[in-house]
Amino acid sequence: MTITLRPYQEEAIAAVDEAHARGVRRPLVTLPTGCGKTLVFSTVIRRRQGTALILAHRDELLKQAADKLRTVAPELGVSIGFVRGSSDDVHAPIVIASVQTLARARRLQRLPKTFRTVVVDEAHHATAPSYRRVLDHVDADLAVGFTATPERNDGSSLTDVWDEVVYGRSILDMIQAGYLCDLRGVRIRLADLDLSHVKVTHGDYQAEQLGEALRHAHAPEQTAAALLKHAPDRKSLVFCPTVDLARQTADAMRQAGIATAHLSGETPEAERAGILRDLHSGRLQAIANVDVLTEGYDNPAIDCVAIAAPTRSRIAYVQRVGRGLRLHPGKRDCLVLDLVGVTDDLSLQSLPVLFSLRKEPRRGETVSHAVAREAAEASQDPTDALSADDLAARATSESVELFGGRDRLHWVPVDERWVISAGDDEYLVLDPFDNQWRVLLVRETGAKIIASGLDLGYAQGSAEESLRKRDGMRLAKSNAAWRSKEPTDGQLRYLRRLGVTTVPDTAGQATDLLTERLARRLLVRLDRAVARMAAGDHQAA
Repeated sequence: MTITLRPYQEEAIAAVDEAHARGVRRPLVTLPTGCGKTLVFSTVIRRRQGTALILAHRDELLKQAADKLRTVAPELGVSIGFVRGSSDDVHAPIVIASVQTLARARRLQRLPKTFRTVVVDEAHHATAPSYRRVLDHVDADLAVGFTATPERNDGSSLTDVWDEVVYGRSILDMIQAGYLCDLRGVRIRLADLDLSHVKVTHGDYQAEQLGEALRHAHAPEQTAAALLKHAPDRKSLVFCPTVDLARQTADAMRQAGIATAHLSGETPEAERAGILRDLHSGRLQAIANVDVLTEGYDNPAIDCVAIAAPTRSRIAYVQRVGRGLRLHPGKRDCLVLDLVGVTDDLSLQSLPVLFSLRKEPRRGETVSHAVAREAAEASQDPTDALSADDLAARATSESVELFGGRDRLHWVPVDERWVISAGDDEYLVLDPFDNQWRVLLVRETGAKIIASGLDLGYAQGSAEESLRKRDGMRLAKSNAAWRSKEPTDGQLRYLRRLGVTTVPDTAGQATDLLTERLARRLLVRLDRAVARMAAGDHQAA
Protein backbone atom coordinates (compact mmCIF):
# COMPACT_ATOMS: atom_id res chain seq x y z
CA MET A 1 0.00 0.00 0.00
CA THR A 2 1.28 3.44 -0.94
CA ILE A 3 -0.87 6.27 0.34
CA THR A 4 0.33 9.59 1.66
CA LEU A 5 -2.36 11.29 3.68
CA ARG A 6 -3.33 14.78 2.63
CA PRO A 7 -2.50 17.60 5.04
CA TYR A 8 -6.10 18.06 6.20
CA GLN A 9 -6.42 14.32 6.86
CA GLU A 10 -3.37 14.36 9.11
CA GLU A 11 -4.83 17.46 10.78
CA ALA A 12 -8.10 15.62 11.41
CA ILE A 13 -6.32 12.66 13.00
CA ALA A 14 -4.17 15.00 15.11
CA ALA A 15 -7.33 16.83 16.24
CA VAL A 16 -8.90 13.53 17.33
CA ASP A 17 -5.74 12.60 19.25
CA GLU A 18 -5.51 16.02 20.91
CA ALA A 19 -9.16 15.96 21.94
CA HIS A 20 -8.83 12.44 23.31
CA ALA A 21 -5.85 13.57 25.38
CA ARG A 22 -8.14 16.25 26.85
CA GLY A 23 -10.65 13.60 27.87
CA VAL A 24 -13.00 13.86 24.87
CA ARG A 25 -14.16 10.28 24.32
CA ARG A 26 -16.72 10.99 21.58
CA PRO A 27 -15.25 13.47 19.08
CA LEU A 28 -16.89 14.29 15.74
CA VAL A 29 -15.07 14.98 12.45
CA THR A 30 -16.84 16.64 9.51
CA LEU A 31 -15.47 16.28 5.98
CA PRO A 32 -17.36 16.72 2.70
CA THR A 33 -18.16 13.82 0.43
CA GLY A 34 -15.12 12.84 -1.63
CA CYS A 35 -12.50 13.93 0.89
CA GLY A 36 -11.48 10.48 2.11
CA LYS A 37 -13.10 10.18 5.53
CA THR A 38 -12.99 6.37 5.19
CA LEU A 39 -9.25 6.62 4.68
CA VAL A 40 -8.97 8.84 7.76
CA PHE A 41 -10.83 6.54 10.12
CA SER A 42 -9.05 3.47 8.71
CA THR A 43 -5.76 5.18 9.58
CA VAL A 44 -7.05 6.02 13.07
CA ILE A 45 -7.81 2.32 13.63
CA ARG A 46 -4.42 1.20 12.31
CA ARG A 47 -2.45 3.68 14.40
CA ARG A 48 -4.38 3.02 17.60
CA GLN A 49 -4.19 -0.78 17.16
CA GLY A 50 -6.38 -3.02 19.31
CA THR A 51 -9.98 -4.07 18.73
CA ALA A 52 -12.32 -1.89 16.71
CA LEU A 53 -16.00 -1.61 15.82
CA ILE A 54 -17.14 0.23 12.68
CA LEU A 55 -20.84 1.10 12.45
CA ALA A 56 -22.67 2.02 9.26
CA HIS A 57 -26.22 1.76 7.99
CA ARG A 58 -25.78 0.74 4.34
CA ASP A 59 -24.08 -2.35 2.92
CA GLU A 60 -22.16 -0.16 0.46
CA LEU A 61 -20.57 1.69 3.38
CA LEU A 62 -19.62 -1.58 5.10
CA LYS A 63 -17.83 -2.80 1.98
CA GLN A 64 -16.09 0.56 1.49
CA ALA A 65 -14.85 0.50 5.08
CA ALA A 66 -13.47 -3.04 4.71
CA ASP A 67 -11.80 -2.29 1.38
CA LYS A 68 -10.17 0.88 2.66
CA LEU A 69 -9.00 -0.75 5.88
CA ARG A 70 -7.35 -3.53 3.87
CA THR A 71 -5.70 -0.89 1.70
CA VAL A 72 -4.38 1.13 4.64
CA ALA A 73 -3.39 -1.90 6.72
CA PRO A 74 -3.22 -5.14 4.69
CA GLU A 75 -2.12 -6.99 7.80
CA LEU A 76 -5.54 -6.31 9.34
CA GLY A 77 -7.46 -7.92 6.49
CA VAL A 78 -7.69 -11.29 8.24
CA SER A 79 -8.96 -9.56 11.39
CA ILE A 80 -12.12 -8.19 9.78
CA GLY A 81 -15.52 -9.71 10.52
CA PHE A 82 -18.99 -8.60 9.42
CA VAL A 83 -22.29 -8.35 11.24
CA ARG A 84 -24.99 -8.08 8.60
CA GLY A 85 -27.72 -10.40 7.42
CA SER A 86 -26.60 -13.96 8.14
CA SER A 87 -23.03 -12.90 9.01
CA ASP A 88 -22.41 -12.76 12.75
CA ASP A 89 -18.67 -12.26 13.33
CA VAL A 90 -19.18 -10.38 16.60
CA HIS A 91 -15.92 -11.67 18.09
CA ALA A 92 -13.63 -10.62 15.23
CA PRO A 93 -10.82 -8.22 16.24
CA ILE A 94 -12.32 -5.66 13.86
CA VAL A 95 -16.11 -5.81 13.57
CA ILE A 96 -17.77 -3.97 10.67
CA ALA A 97 -21.46 -3.92 11.42
CA SER A 98 -24.79 -2.92 9.97
CA VAL A 99 -26.53 -0.95 12.69
CA GLN A 100 -29.94 -2.32 11.75
CA THR A 101 -28.65 -5.87 12.30
CA LEU A 102 -26.46 -5.27 15.33
CA ALA A 103 -29.06 -3.26 17.24
CA ARG A 104 -31.35 -6.30 17.48
CA ALA A 105 -31.34 -7.58 21.04
CA ARG A 106 -30.17 -11.13 20.26
CA ARG A 107 -27.26 -9.84 18.15
CA LEU A 108 -26.29 -7.08 20.54
CA GLN A 109 -26.09 -9.30 23.61
CA ARG A 110 -23.40 -11.40 21.87
CA LEU A 111 -21.26 -8.37 21.01
CA PRO A 112 -18.27 -7.79 23.33
CA LYS A 113 -18.72 -4.72 25.50
CA THR A 114 -15.16 -3.41 25.26
CA PHE A 115 -13.45 -2.00 22.15
CA ARG A 116 -10.38 0.17 21.91
CA THR A 117 -11.85 2.17 19.03
CA VAL A 118 -15.40 2.62 17.75
CA VAL A 119 -16.03 4.45 14.46
CA VAL A 120 -19.46 5.64 13.34
CA ASP A 121 -19.71 6.38 9.63
CA GLU A 122 -22.36 8.93 8.57
CA ALA A 123 -22.43 9.94 12.23
CA HIS A 124 -25.37 12.32 11.88
CA HIS A 125 -27.53 9.18 12.12
CA ALA A 126 -26.14 8.37 15.58
CA THR A 127 -29.01 9.99 17.52
CA ALA A 128 -31.38 7.30 16.18
CA PRO A 129 -32.46 4.70 18.77
CA SER A 130 -30.67 1.85 16.96
CA TYR A 131 -27.31 3.63 17.15
CA ARG A 132 -27.91 4.69 20.73
CA ARG A 133 -28.53 1.07 21.79
CA VAL A 134 -25.21 -0.04 20.29
CA LEU A 135 -23.20 2.91 21.64
CA ASP A 136 -24.72 2.47 25.10
CA HIS A 137 -23.80 -1.23 25.01
CA VAL A 138 -20.09 -0.79 24.27
CA ASP A 139 -17.44 0.73 26.51
CA ALA A 140 -14.97 2.29 24.06
CA ASP A 141 -11.77 4.09 24.90
CA LEU A 142 -12.57 6.28 21.87
CA ALA A 143 -15.76 6.50 19.81
CA VAL A 144 -15.26 8.86 16.88
CA GLY A 145 -17.89 9.95 14.38
CA PHE A 146 -17.41 11.01 10.76
CA THR A 147 -19.98 12.86 8.67
CA ALA A 148 -20.35 15.30 5.80
CA THR A 149 -23.54 16.77 7.30
CA PRO A 150 -23.24 17.50 11.06
CA GLU A 151 -26.93 18.21 11.63
CA ARG A 152 -30.34 16.56 11.91
CA ASN A 153 -33.74 17.20 10.36
CA ASP A 154 -35.82 15.75 13.18
CA GLY A 155 -34.90 18.28 15.87
CA SER A 156 -32.63 15.91 17.83
CA SER A 157 -29.24 17.27 18.79
CA LEU A 158 -25.96 15.63 17.84
CA THR A 159 -24.63 16.83 21.20
CA ASP A 160 -26.75 14.06 22.74
CA VAL A 161 -24.18 11.62 21.33
CA TRP A 162 -21.06 13.56 20.36
CA ASP A 163 -19.01 15.62 22.81
CA GLU A 164 -17.36 18.04 20.40
CA VAL A 165 -16.73 18.76 16.72
CA VAL A 166 -12.94 18.55 16.80
CA TYR A 167 -12.25 19.11 13.11
CA GLY A 168 -14.21 20.31 10.11
CA ARG A 169 -13.80 21.46 6.54
CA SER A 170 -16.51 22.82 4.26
CA ILE A 171 -17.28 22.04 0.64
CA LEU A 172 -15.99 25.47 -0.32
CA ASP A 173 -12.72 24.84 1.54
CA MET A 174 -12.16 21.67 -0.42
CA ILE A 175 -13.10 23.21 -3.77
CA GLN A 176 -10.64 26.01 -3.10
CA ALA A 177 -7.91 23.58 -2.12
CA GLY A 178 -8.41 21.59 -5.33
CA TYR A 179 -9.70 18.40 -3.70
CA LEU A 180 -13.27 18.72 -5.03
CA CYS A 181 -14.55 20.00 -8.34
CA ASP A 182 -16.33 23.34 -8.57
CA LEU A 183 -20.10 23.69 -8.99
CA ARG A 184 -22.27 25.61 -11.41
CA GLY A 185 -25.97 26.10 -10.90
CA VAL A 186 -29.02 26.61 -13.10
CA ARG A 187 -32.42 27.30 -11.57
CA ILE A 188 -35.32 25.78 -13.51
CA ARG A 189 -38.54 27.62 -12.63
CA LEU A 190 -41.72 25.58 -12.94
CA ALA A 191 -44.58 27.99 -13.61
CA ASP A 192 -47.24 25.70 -12.14
CA LEU A 193 -45.32 24.47 -9.07
CA ASP A 194 -46.96 25.55 -5.82
CA LEU A 195 -45.35 24.15 -2.67
CA SER A 196 -47.40 26.21 -0.22
CA HIS A 197 -49.95 23.39 0.21
CA VAL A 198 -47.42 20.55 0.42
CA LYS A 199 -47.30 19.15 3.95
CA VAL A 200 -43.98 19.35 5.83
CA THR A 201 -43.07 16.45 8.12
CA HIS A 202 -39.80 16.01 10.02
CA GLY A 203 -38.46 19.19 8.46
CA ASP A 204 -39.07 18.33 4.80
CA TYR A 205 -41.83 18.03 2.24
CA GLN A 206 -44.05 14.97 2.40
CA ALA A 207 -42.91 12.84 -0.53
CA GLU A 208 -46.26 11.81 -2.03
CA GLN A 209 -47.72 15.33 -1.90
CA LEU A 210 -44.51 16.77 -3.34
CA GLY A 211 -44.58 14.20 -6.13
CA GLU A 212 -48.17 15.11 -6.97
CA ALA A 213 -47.33 18.86 -7.04
CA LEU A 214 -44.37 18.20 -9.34
CA ARG A 215 -46.41 15.98 -11.64
CA HIS A 216 -49.06 18.72 -11.89
CA ALA A 217 -46.27 21.18 -12.81
CA HIS A 218 -45.03 18.83 -15.59
CA ALA A 219 -41.72 18.36 -13.80
CA PRO A 220 -40.71 15.17 -15.71
CA GLU A 221 -40.98 16.95 -19.07
CA GLN A 222 -39.32 20.09 -17.69
CA THR A 223 -36.47 18.05 -16.23
CA ALA A 224 -35.88 16.31 -19.55
CA ALA A 225 -35.90 19.64 -21.40
CA ALA A 226 -33.48 21.18 -18.90
CA LEU A 227 -31.02 18.32 -19.21
CA LEU A 228 -31.26 18.40 -22.99
CA LYS A 229 -30.55 22.14 -22.98
CA HIS A 230 -27.96 22.50 -20.22
CA ALA A 231 -26.35 19.06 -19.89
CA PRO A 232 -26.64 17.19 -23.21
CA ASP A 233 -23.30 15.45 -22.77
CA ARG A 234 -23.09 15.22 -18.98
CA LYS A 235 -23.39 12.03 -16.92
CA SER A 236 -26.34 12.84 -14.68
CA LEU A 237 -28.20 11.80 -11.55
CA VAL A 238 -31.77 13.02 -11.15
CA PHE A 239 -33.28 12.98 -7.65
CA CYS A 240 -37.07 12.52 -7.48
CA PRO A 241 -39.38 12.30 -4.44
CA THR A 242 -41.41 9.19 -5.42
CA VAL A 243 -41.04 6.00 -7.41
CA ASP A 244 -43.80 7.02 -9.80
CA LEU A 245 -42.19 10.38 -10.53
CA ALA A 246 -38.77 8.77 -11.05
CA ARG A 247 -40.36 6.40 -13.56
CA GLN A 248 -42.18 9.24 -15.33
CA THR A 249 -39.02 11.34 -15.39
CA ALA A 250 -36.98 8.50 -16.91
CA ASP A 251 -39.71 7.99 -19.54
CA ALA A 252 -39.69 11.71 -20.42
CA MET A 253 -35.91 11.74 -20.69
CA ARG A 254 -35.85 8.70 -22.96
CA GLN A 255 -38.47 10.34 -25.18
CA ALA A 256 -36.15 13.37 -25.36
CA GLY A 257 -33.33 11.11 -26.58
CA ILE A 258 -31.44 10.79 -23.27
CA ALA A 259 -30.55 7.18 -22.37
CA THR A 260 -32.03 6.95 -18.87
CA ALA A 261 -33.08 4.34 -16.31
CA HIS A 262 -34.79 4.73 -12.95
CA LEU A 263 -33.90 3.29 -9.54
CA SER A 264 -35.66 3.06 -6.20
CA GLY A 265 -35.58 0.95 -3.08
CA GLU A 266 -37.93 -1.41 -4.92
CA THR A 267 -35.38 -2.17 -7.66
CA PRO A 268 -33.97 -5.73 -7.32
CA GLU A 269 -30.30 -5.79 -6.40
CA ALA A 270 -29.16 -7.51 -9.60
CA GLU A 271 -31.10 -5.06 -11.77
CA ARG A 272 -29.70 -2.14 -9.79
CA ALA A 273 -26.13 -3.39 -10.27
CA GLY A 274 -26.72 -3.69 -14.01
CA ILE A 275 -28.10 -0.15 -14.25
CA LEU A 276 -25.11 1.27 -12.39
CA ARG A 277 -22.73 -0.64 -14.68
CA ASP A 278 -24.51 0.80 -17.70
CA LEU A 279 -24.11 4.32 -16.34
CA HIS A 280 -20.44 3.71 -15.66
CA SER A 281 -19.81 2.27 -19.13
CA GLY A 282 -21.71 5.03 -20.92
CA ARG A 283 -24.61 2.90 -22.17
CA LEU A 284 -26.75 5.12 -19.94
CA GLN A 285 -26.33 8.88 -19.61
CA ALA A 286 -28.62 9.40 -16.64
CA ILE A 287 -30.43 7.70 -13.77
CA ALA A 288 -33.59 9.03 -12.12
CA ASN A 289 -33.68 7.79 -8.53
CA VAL A 290 -35.45 8.18 -5.20
CA ASP A 291 -32.53 8.95 -2.88
CA VAL A 292 -30.92 5.53 -3.24
CA LEU A 293 -27.80 7.04 -4.84
CA THR A 294 -26.75 9.25 -1.96
CA GLU A 295 -24.72 7.78 0.89
CA GLY A 296 -22.45 5.00 -0.30
CA TYR A 297 -22.64 5.68 -4.05
CA ASP A 298 -19.45 7.02 -5.57
CA ASN A 299 -19.07 7.62 -9.31
CA PRO A 300 -16.51 10.41 -9.88
CA ALA A 301 -17.63 10.83 -13.50
CA ILE A 302 -21.01 12.31 -12.44
CA ASP A 303 -20.94 15.92 -13.61
CA CYS A 304 -24.62 16.86 -13.42
CA VAL A 305 -27.03 16.57 -10.49
CA ALA A 306 -30.67 17.49 -11.05
CA ILE A 307 -32.64 18.23 -7.89
CA ALA A 308 -36.09 17.27 -9.19
CA ALA A 309 -37.24 16.84 -5.59
CA PRO A 310 -37.18 20.32 -4.03
CA THR A 311 -36.15 20.01 -0.38
CA ARG A 312 -36.03 22.07 2.81
CA SER A 313 -33.42 19.68 4.24
CA ARG A 314 -29.84 20.85 4.08
CA ILE A 315 -28.72 17.27 4.78
CA ALA A 316 -30.64 15.86 1.82
CA TYR A 317 -29.46 18.67 -0.46
CA VAL A 318 -25.79 18.31 0.48
CA GLN A 319 -25.93 14.53 0.05
CA ARG A 320 -27.42 14.87 -3.43
CA VAL A 321 -25.03 17.58 -4.59
CA GLY A 322 -22.17 15.60 -3.06
CA ARG A 323 -22.59 12.90 -5.71
CA GLY A 324 -21.08 15.30 -8.25
CA LEU A 325 -18.23 16.74 -6.18
CA ARG A 326 -15.57 14.12 -6.78
CA LEU A 327 -12.71 14.81 -9.16
CA HIS A 328 -12.49 12.99 -12.48
CA PRO A 329 -10.01 13.53 -15.32
CA GLY A 330 -11.52 15.84 -17.92
CA LYS A 331 -14.27 17.02 -15.57
CA ARG A 332 -14.14 20.78 -15.13
CA ASP A 333 -17.15 21.23 -12.86
CA CYS A 334 -20.47 19.76 -11.82
CA LEU A 335 -23.73 21.32 -12.98
CA VAL A 336 -26.57 21.46 -10.44
CA LEU A 337 -30.08 21.91 -11.82
CA ASP A 338 -32.52 23.13 -9.14
CA LEU A 339 -36.21 22.74 -9.94
CA VAL A 340 -38.16 25.43 -8.08
CA GLY A 341 -41.47 27.26 -8.31
CA VAL A 342 -42.01 30.78 -9.58
CA THR A 343 -42.33 32.08 -6.01
CA ASP A 344 -39.34 30.91 -3.98
CA ASP A 345 -39.92 29.19 -0.67
CA LEU A 346 -37.38 30.86 1.62
CA SER A 347 -36.79 27.50 3.32
CA LEU A 348 -35.96 25.77 0.04
CA GLN A 349 -32.37 24.56 -0.30
CA SER A 350 -30.35 25.65 -3.35
CA LEU A 351 -26.77 26.43 -4.28
CA PRO A 352 -27.02 30.12 -3.25
CA VAL A 353 -28.47 29.05 0.12
CA LEU A 354 -25.83 26.35 0.61
CA PHE A 355 -22.98 28.82 0.00
CA SER A 356 -24.61 31.88 1.64
CA LEU A 357 -24.71 33.84 -1.60
CA ARG A 358 -26.82 36.97 -1.60
CA LYS A 359 -27.84 36.49 -5.25
CA GLU A 360 -27.86 33.80 -7.91
CA PRO A 361 -24.43 33.23 -9.52
CA ARG A 362 -24.09 34.99 -12.84
CA ARG A 363 -24.56 33.04 -16.04
CA GLY A 364 -21.77 30.46 -16.35
CA GLU A 365 -20.22 31.46 -13.01
CA THR A 366 -19.11 28.78 -10.56
CA VAL A 367 -20.04 29.05 -6.90
CA SER A 368 -16.43 29.62 -5.82
CA HIS A 369 -16.11 32.53 -8.23
CA ALA A 370 -19.48 33.90 -7.09
CA VAL A 371 -18.33 33.83 -3.46
CA ALA A 372 -15.09 35.57 -4.41
CA ARG A 373 -16.94 38.23 -6.43
CA GLU A 374 -19.46 38.96 -3.70
CA ALA A 375 -16.71 39.21 -1.11
CA ALA A 376 -14.76 41.61 -3.36
CA GLU A 377 -17.89 43.68 -4.05
CA ALA A 378 -18.67 43.88 -0.36
CA SER A 379 -15.15 45.06 0.47
CA GLN A 380 -15.52 47.87 -2.09
CA ASP A 381 -19.01 48.93 -0.97
CA PRO A 382 -19.13 49.67 2.76
CA THR A 383 -22.90 50.28 2.61
CA ASP A 384 -23.48 46.66 1.59
CA ALA A 385 -20.54 44.96 3.25
CA LEU A 386 -20.58 41.48 4.71
CA SER A 387 -19.86 41.30 8.40
CA ALA A 388 -16.49 40.05 9.58
CA ASP A 389 -18.25 36.94 10.88
CA ASP A 390 -19.80 36.31 7.44
CA LEU A 391 -16.43 36.56 5.72
CA ALA A 392 -14.80 34.37 8.34
CA ALA A 393 -17.51 31.75 7.95
CA ARG A 394 -16.97 31.68 4.18
CA ALA A 395 -13.22 31.76 4.27
CA THR A 396 -12.74 29.29 7.15
CA SER A 397 -8.95 28.96 7.27
CA GLU A 398 -8.21 30.57 3.90
CA SER A 399 -8.01 34.23 2.94
CA VAL A 400 -10.90 35.63 0.90
CA GLU A 401 -8.58 36.66 -1.93
CA LEU A 402 -7.79 33.02 -2.63
CA PHE A 403 -11.34 32.06 -3.57
CA GLY A 404 -11.91 31.09 -7.15
CA GLY A 405 -10.50 27.58 -6.85
CA ARG A 406 -7.25 26.14 -8.08
CA ASP A 407 -6.73 25.87 -11.79
CA ARG A 408 -8.12 22.60 -13.07
CA LEU A 409 -5.46 20.48 -14.68
CA HIS A 410 -5.65 18.94 -18.14
CA TRP A 411 -5.66 15.14 -18.39
CA VAL A 412 -5.33 13.20 -21.64
CA PRO A 413 -6.95 9.76 -22.09
CA VAL A 414 -4.68 6.95 -23.26
CA ASP A 415 -6.89 3.87 -23.63
CA GLU A 416 -8.17 3.05 -20.11
CA ARG A 417 -5.56 5.29 -18.46
CA TRP A 418 -5.30 9.04 -17.93
CA VAL A 419 -2.03 10.93 -18.47
CA ILE A 420 -0.75 14.40 -17.66
CA SER A 421 2.63 15.91 -18.47
CA ALA A 422 4.91 16.39 -15.48
CA GLY A 423 7.65 18.13 -17.51
CA ASP A 424 11.07 16.92 -18.67
CA ASP A 425 9.64 13.94 -20.60
CA GLU A 426 7.90 12.63 -17.49
CA TYR A 427 4.22 11.79 -17.13
CA LEU A 428 1.89 11.18 -14.23
CA VAL A 429 -0.46 8.31 -15.05
CA LEU A 430 -3.73 7.25 -13.45
CA ASP A 431 -3.54 3.50 -13.86
CA PRO A 432 -6.36 1.02 -13.10
CA PHE A 433 -4.92 -1.78 -10.99
CA ASP A 434 -6.57 -4.57 -9.00
CA ASN A 435 -10.06 -2.98 -9.17
CA GLN A 436 -8.69 0.30 -7.85
CA TRP A 437 -6.39 3.04 -9.15
CA ARG A 438 -2.76 3.93 -8.65
CA VAL A 439 -0.63 6.91 -9.62
CA LEU A 440 2.55 6.25 -11.61
CA LEU A 441 5.39 8.58 -12.52
CA VAL A 442 6.56 7.26 -15.89
CA ARG A 443 9.78 8.25 -17.64
CA GLU A 444 12.24 6.75 -20.14
CA THR A 445 14.13 4.96 -17.36
CA GLY A 446 11.07 3.27 -15.87
CA ALA A 447 8.12 3.93 -13.58
CA LYS A 448 7.64 4.78 -9.93
CA ILE A 449 4.46 4.19 -7.92
CA ILE A 450 3.38 7.46 -6.28
CA ALA A 451 0.16 6.16 -4.69
CA SER A 452 -2.02 3.07 -4.94
CA GLY A 453 -5.19 1.49 -3.63
CA LEU A 454 -7.35 4.55 -4.40
CA ASP A 455 -10.59 5.36 -6.14
CA LEU A 456 -10.23 7.37 -9.34
CA GLY A 457 -11.15 10.77 -7.91
CA TYR A 458 -8.77 10.37 -4.99
CA ALA A 459 -6.00 9.14 -7.29
CA GLN A 460 -6.47 12.22 -9.46
CA GLY A 461 -6.23 14.48 -6.41
CA SER A 462 -3.04 12.74 -5.25
CA ALA A 463 -1.48 13.10 -8.70
CA GLU A 464 -2.38 16.78 -8.97
CA GLU A 465 -1.05 17.47 -5.49
CA SER A 466 2.23 15.82 -6.52
CA LEU A 467 2.32 17.83 -9.76
CA ARG A 468 1.81 21.15 -7.98
CA LYS A 469 5.07 20.51 -6.13
CA ARG A 470 6.95 20.09 -9.41
CA ASP A 471 7.92 22.45 -12.23
CA GLY A 472 5.60 21.09 -14.92
CA MET A 473 2.53 23.19 -14.16
CA ARG A 474 2.69 25.30 -17.32
CA LEU A 475 1.81 22.32 -19.51
CA ALA A 476 -0.83 21.01 -17.11
CA LYS A 477 -3.25 23.92 -16.69
CA SER A 478 -6.55 23.53 -18.54
CA ASN A 479 -7.11 27.29 -18.78
CA ALA A 480 -3.57 28.29 -19.80
CA ALA A 481 -3.71 31.08 -22.41
CA TRP A 482 -1.25 29.34 -24.74
CA ARG A 483 -3.65 26.41 -25.26
CA SER A 484 -5.94 28.49 -27.51
CA LYS A 485 -3.10 29.86 -29.68
CA GLU A 486 -2.04 28.41 -33.02
CA PRO A 487 0.24 25.36 -32.90
CA THR A 488 3.92 26.18 -33.22
CA ASP A 489 6.08 25.06 -36.13
CA GLY A 490 8.08 22.96 -33.68
CA GLN A 491 4.96 21.14 -32.51
CA LEU A 492 3.86 20.43 -36.07
CA ARG A 493 7.32 19.11 -37.07
CA TYR A 494 7.44 16.86 -33.99
CA LEU A 495 3.98 15.47 -34.75
CA ARG A 496 4.99 14.67 -38.34
CA ARG A 497 8.14 12.98 -37.08
CA LEU A 498 5.97 10.80 -34.80
CA GLY A 499 3.75 9.85 -37.74
CA VAL A 500 0.71 11.83 -36.56
CA THR A 501 -1.36 12.86 -39.57
CA THR A 502 -4.01 14.81 -37.65
CA VAL A 503 -3.50 18.56 -38.03
CA PRO A 504 -4.35 20.32 -34.76
CA ASP A 505 -6.16 23.67 -34.69
CA THR A 506 -4.56 24.92 -31.48
CA ALA A 507 -1.38 24.57 -29.47
CA GLY A 508 -3.43 22.82 -26.79
CA GLN A 509 -4.62 20.17 -29.23
CA ALA A 510 -1.07 19.73 -30.50
CA THR A 511 0.22 19.25 -26.96
CA ASP A 512 -2.49 16.68 -26.25
CA LEU A 513 -1.54 14.72 -29.38
CA LEU A 514 2.12 14.79 -28.40
CA THR A 515 1.32 13.76 -24.83
CA GLU A 516 -0.87 10.88 -26.01
CA ARG A 517 1.70 9.59 -28.50
CA LEU A 518 4.78 9.92 -26.27
CA ALA A 519 3.09 8.63 -23.13
CA ARG A 520 1.61 5.67 -25.03
CA ARG A 521 5.09 4.69 -26.21
CA LEU A 522 6.37 4.67 -22.62
CA LEU A 523 3.31 2.80 -21.34
CA VAL A 524 3.61 0.10 -24.03
CA ARG A 525 7.23 -0.37 -22.98
CA LEU A 526 6.18 -0.54 -19.32
CA ASP A 527 3.43 -3.08 -20.03
CA ARG A 528 5.87 -5.30 -21.91
CA ALA A 529 8.33 -5.19 -19.04
CA VAL A 530 5.59 -6.08 -16.53
CA ALA A 531 4.43 -8.95 -18.78
CA ARG A 532 7.99 -10.30 -19.01
CA MET A 533 8.35 -10.15 -15.24
CA ALA A 534 5.02 -11.93 -14.77
CA ALA A 535 6.01 -14.62 -17.28
CA GLY A 536 9.33 -15.10 -15.47
CA ASP A 537 7.59 -15.47 -12.13
CA HIS A 538 5.19 -18.02 -13.65
CA GLN A 539 8.05 -20.06 -15.12
CA ALA A 540 9.93 -19.92 -11.82
CA ALA A 541 6.84 -21.18 -10.02
